[in-house]
Amino acid sequence: MDILHFFSKLNPTIKTKLNIGFIIIIILLLFIGLYNIYTNSQSLESAKQVVQIYNPSTTLVSEFGVLINEADGLIEDWIYVEKKSDTPNKIRLKNLIDSDYVKLVSKIEKLSSKWHVEEQNLFLKIEKKISDSLFYHYRNVMNSLNKFENYDDPEIIFDMHSLKEKNGKVSILTNTILLDIENLQKSINKHSTELSEIMINRFSSNVTFLLIIFPIILFLSLFIVFTISKDVKDLLLKVNYNLDRIKSGNLTKILLPKRKDESYFMLDSLNNVISAFNFVLREINQSSEILTDLSQKLNAGSKEISNAASVQATSVSEVAESISDMNNNIQQNNINAKITQNIIIEAVENIKESNKNVNKTVIALQNIINNINIISDIAFQTNILSLNASIEAARAGKYGKSFGVVAFEVGALAEKSNNASEYIEELSENTIRISKETENKSLALIPEIKKTEQLIKDVVTASIQLTNSVNLINNSVNELTGISHKNALFANDMSENASKLLKQVEILQESVKFFKT
Repeated sequence: MDILHFFSKLNPTIKTKLNIGFIIIIILLLFIGLYNIYTNSQSLESAKQVVQIYNPSTTLVSEFGVLINEADGLIEDWIYVEKKSDTPNKIRLKNLIDSDYVKLVSKIEKLSSKWHVEEQNLFLKIEKKISDSLFYHYRNVMNSLNKFENYDDPEIIFDMHSLKEKNGKVSILTNTILLDIENLQKSINKHSTELSEIMINRFSSNVTFLLIIFPIILFLSLFIVFTISKDVKDLLLKVNYNLDRIKSGNLTKILLPKRKDESYFMLDSLNNVISAFNFVLREINQSSEILTDLSQKLNAGSKEISNAASVQATSVSEVAESISDMNNNIQQNNINAKITQNIIIEAVENIKESNKNVNKTVIALQNIINNINIISDIAFQTNILSLNASIEAARAGKYGKSFGVVAFEVGALAEKSNNASEYIEELSENTIRISKETENKSLALIPEIKKTEQLIKDVVTASIQLTNSVNLINNSVNELTGISHKNALFANDMSENASKLLKQVEILQESVKFFKT
């Protein structure tokens, strides 16, 4: 726990912890490898010494002792048994001394250079005893008893037997040499055993070292895994917590840790994301405010347009009704004008027939004056309607230009009709006055009456033209009525769309208010 506390106070990053952990594990593995190489090289060297030096040395020393024992038996046979010359045993002893011994010594000498000093000295001592003493006595025996008859010489036999007796020089020397060989073999075996023990001890220490170091590596690995997994877990918890904050609509800045590790950079990235969100939300807020203002203005404007269109449609309907009334009056005027024309024609015929009908003519002229008054009234009303139509055409703007032209023409025709009616009235009054003044002048009135007839025809023609103009005005008004209705419908649709847009903007604002910046 102290290590963990110390390690946590250093505040390393996850990357640093991984690097440190891997470096420590690699160092330990390198140390294990170097240690194994060292111990294995030492064990290999010991094994080489055992295999290449001491095992062959043990074998050769054993052969060396066997050779001395064999030589001892052969020399004993030479003295006591083999009295003939060149027997197999004697030949064997000669070969043993001259050849086998030399070869064996040569082999041992090659190995003895790698022995310990005391073993080398002991071997040299043994070799010297054999070469200088033992084999000297052997050669003396071999030379003394080289013939059969020498075995009958008591002095020679006594000397030879004294050498091989229990306390004889050869027996004592042989026993000493064999004891030295045994000691040499023990020493070699001892060192071979020591080397084997060293190999075993090194193997045991290597196993012990591995048993110690592997738990350490395992502990370090678990420690690294624990600390890194803890850091990763803490990092993920921090990120998850802040993502939950963002999910809940909290877009305030995240507090960054003091040390610049992975969590610092990841939380800093989240802060950048939050900043981008805040920028977008500010833009949305500004756009929604602008949209709200525009939609409110559009809604108010569409309502005003809708009201104006409704008023316009009503006004156009009223104008259409007025024009319809004016058209009816003009039709009636036209009928009256035709009746007047017929009356005038009949009056002219009556004047030609008889002056007695002057009174009737006066009465007829009186009727004409009355009808002319009606025409004057119709012309006056037509003029008023023309003025109203001109006003409405001005209100209608570009849609009322043609209607204004027609209204102007209607006004002109009404003016002409009025002038004509006044003129006819004046003529009729003069005619009555003239008729009353003199009946004799009735015939002179016929041309004037014909002029009156012509004027009536002009009135009829003007009435027909006025009717056509009124029809044109009526058609234009009907078209204007249709346009007004369409404008009213369009204004209503625009008002409804503006209301829907305002609602959508309000919903957008409510959605944006979900986030806390």
